[in-house]
Amino acid sequence: MNKLIRLYFFIAATMFTLTDLCQSNSYDPTHLYSVNELQTDFKFLQTTLEKTHPNLYLYTPKEKLNLFFDSLYKCIVKPLSELEFYNLVTLINSKVKDGHTILLPSKDAGNYYNENGKYFPFYITILNNRPYVTMNCSADTSIKEGAEILSINGSNTKEVTIQSLKKLKLHYCF
Repeated sequence: MNKLIRLYFFIAATMFTLTDLCQSNSYDPTHLYSVNELQTDFKFLQTTLEKTHPNLYLYTPKEKLNLFFDSLYKCIVKPLSELEFYNLVTLINSKVKDGHTILLPSKDAGNYYNENGKYFPFYITILNNRPYVTMNCSADTSIKEGAEILSINGSNTKEVTIQSLKKLKLHYCF
């Protein structure tokens, strides 16, 4: 009986291992979703927020939020990648203004960008047109909060316009 149990666990472990090996991360960041797919997903998101969010209209009245939803929906006029669609729908956060409501990309996209993305290792603030570290997320512990960022990838921050720093859509450490 003991040998039979060992054999069963061996077969089960082998099956799970082979299943993992057969699955590949086939996430393609360039894959475009059709306008119909994106509009359907957008309406699903809107309906879900309307039905489940406990105080969706606290900071933005219903009429204004509905106009905002409509304007975003009308922006879906061509096929988009997941990241492009994600950038569009996360604009909703600026109107809901609820720190507990968060929209995340798919697990596959998150894994892909965690493995292949470039991350800026700091939270920054801009004072007098100069960038300062407000949180260090890098492995270099010598960089303290309040340190001025003098260069980025070898370029003097005076060469990197403050407007471009403000417009960067970077991932931050969590």
